[in-house]
Amino acid sequence: MKTILCIDDDVVLLPLYRKILENKGFRVMTADNGVTGLALLHHQRIDLLVTDILMPDMDGMQIMLAIRGMKPRPRILAISGGGQYLEGETLLEIAQTMGANETLEKPFTADELFAAIRKIKFDDDPGTQEVGKTSDPTHGTPMTLHGREDHENTVIGPLPARNPTTTSMTPLPR
Repeated sequence: MKTILCIDDDVVLLPLYRKILENKGFRVMTADNGVTGLALLHHQRIDLLVTDILMPDMDGMQIMLAIRGMKPRPRILAISGGGQYLEGETLLEIAQTMGANETLEKPFTADELFAAIRKIKFDDDPGTQEVGKTSDPTHGTPMTLHGREDHENTVIGPLPARNPTTTSMTPLPR
């Protein structure tokens, strides 16, 4: 079972990450800031780091720099909805140059999150496998949230708003 660490300063999103990823068979750890996330990275075996880019105190770029020499280094899925000065797409391009294996712009659906994770190759013995193809036993099965299979419409992350200081999120169906 792959272990995923999700780091995001939006504490509303962390339980969503946990719920949808655990439903797909992953072991999930969360941190609401980069400092706590980095400590977990140094004390736990993490296969995949899912990190927001813009966070106070220690952002996703700083985390990527801090773990550059880590052995074994987790794979990285960088996520961002952009910020005051740079759009998400630009931040994610920078993240890829800094070592992110895959990127995903907020807002995104659970299906888009899984598609991004499936693209990431992991070094397993023997050879390289793709998560979701040979190492993820639940690949191809629909994810159920609260007994419903409408996860493709669940939006994760801030929705684009006319006012850049306003964010909202579509809640999980009940």
